Amino acid sequence: MRVQRFSGATMQEALARVKAALGPDAVVVATRSINGGIFRAPEVEITAALEAATSEAAPSPAVERLETRLQALQREIGLIRGVVDDRRGSDRAALARLAAGIDGLLASVARPVGQPSAHRWVERLVAAEVDRPLAERLVAGIPADGAQDAAAQHRAVQAALAAALPAINPSQRDRGRVVAVVGPTGVGKTTTLAKLAAAAALGRRERIAFVTLDTYRVGAVDHLRHYAELLGASVHVCRAPSELAGVCARLGRCDRIFIDTPGRGRDGGRLLARLGRALGELPSRQVLLCLAAATRQAEIVDLASRLAVTRPTALVVTKLDEALALGAMLTACAVTGLAIAWTTAGQRVPEDLEPADPGGLAQAVLRRSAFGECPDAGNTVTADSRMQEASSWA
Repeated sequence: MRVQRFSGATMQEALARVKAALGPDAVVVATRSINGGIFRAPEVEITAALEAATSEAAPSPAVERLETRLQALQREIGLIRGVVDDRRGSDRAALARLAAGIDGLLASVARPVGQPSAHRWVERLVAAEVDRPLAERLVAGIPADGAQDAAAQHRAVQAALAAALPAINPSQRDRGRVVAVVGPTGVGKTTTLAKLAAAAALGRRERIAFVTLDTYRVGAVDHLRHYAELLGASVHVCRAPSELAGVCARLGRCDRIFIDTPGRGRDGGRLLARLGRALGELPSRQVLLCLAAATRQAEIVDLASRLAVTRPTALVVTKLDEALALGAMLTACAVTGLAIAWTTAGQRVPEDLEPADPGGLAQAVLRRSAFGECPDAGNTVTADSRMQEASSWA
């Protein structure tokens, strides 16, 4: 599947770009209005996808085994019925009853075999990239078919998901004079830090400063300095984690200090260890582990292990708008033992930063499948249909 994002000054312009790039059969995954914030002009953004022509998904091994057994049984019943037909004349009444019974058995075998409710929910959660053992635990209490209607089952699963997505208590969300972001390269740590800083400076009128240890990425300091200038804040560069405590001590007049850290690959273990020790020396600190919503489960487990030395206190799930499935968030909570403090969805500062809402996140997990579509949707939204809809608004 090919997935792209398009933007334009109007809905018609953005849809025209979707259609030009992906064709009229492109599926509109999501649309949103971008009001600009303090950095961008207003525009409309569309996430669209074009699914390659593929054959239907192969059935699971369990389903294949069941179908094979049913086909064999059908063949055997067919052979028996043939024998009955050949010998019908010897005892018409008895053989007629036997033939009728075989016909009924054959009809029952030919009917589709329904899946238990719990199994259907497990498969739906796995399609949303929830870890299978976790999905099985979440739906363990779903009653059998007929014991509960679909809406009640949906509510039960959503409640179980919400319970597995813990959020930071609002009173604890903004604690800590020092706020540091850690995480892999490319998850949006610097932009997330700018959003948090803007909320503090513009929303709560706090005196803030930025400190960065990211001297590895080209343009990283300039990127942070751009945000600092817009917020009227200073930027202080640490060449090594050992300098961090001294720099923070000199910023005693600031209400809040925001620390940006480098994202390193698997070879950055020593730096992470030094960073963890330096952060551990800072009083009143909050260390936020940033993970992109589209991160795969295996990568989450690996990252959680490597970044544990930084002693994170909460999670930030970034780039919700770019993920076609959100089930990996549950893996992040499970393997780190941390609650989610914030989520981000977009580049606007500070608008695209939201306090974590377990109920809303649970609903989003259920609505997004592996193909970026709502499993409950009755119709597929294409670029052509959106173009017609947008034209009716004009």
